[in-house]
Amino acid sequence: MSLLAGRAYQRQLFPLVSEELGARFSLNNALQYGTLPIVVQSKSPAETLQVYAQLYATQEIQAEAAARQLPGFLRFLPIAALFHRHALNLSGLAQDAMVPRSTLDGHIQVLEDSLLIARLAAFEPKLRVKERKHPKFYWTDIGIVRALRQELGGTERRVPRTFI
Repeated sequence: MSLLAGRAYQRQLFPLVSEELGARFSLNNALQYGTLPIVVQSKSPAETLQVYAQLYATQEIQAEAAARQLPGFLRFLPIAALFHRHALNLSGLAQDAMVPRSTLDGHIQVLEDSLLIARLAAFEPKLRVKERKHPKFYWTDIGIVRALRQELGGTERRVPRTFI
């Protein structure tokens, strides 16, 4: 048995908030690239995000053996980014990503376990509702969403208000 004492506590580290960044905070940059510490400190945030997304998908997941079917997971990631903050239709998502529904559950669990997304259950005011509402999931950093959607571009540009 090799239980490490350091694993006794679980901590969740989220992207930086405006108060932590102080005078370095820029709303436009936060909406464009997110606020992951490695991205905020980078001289090329778009490139850093692209590399981060690629390294995460290919090395971290493969090294952890959390996604047994890496090609399916790679197809799933950009499509999952499209569902950021929207009601989650798992059957439709599985069809769009061309992976079986059972595999999709595993992919979503990998993202939740790696703290990249948080699932929000749908509100159901009554206990006996015949039609179940779909949950939503939110990515922890908008920069990752934009990198996976390939919406970063190479130049600085203003983010439309409708993006929020």
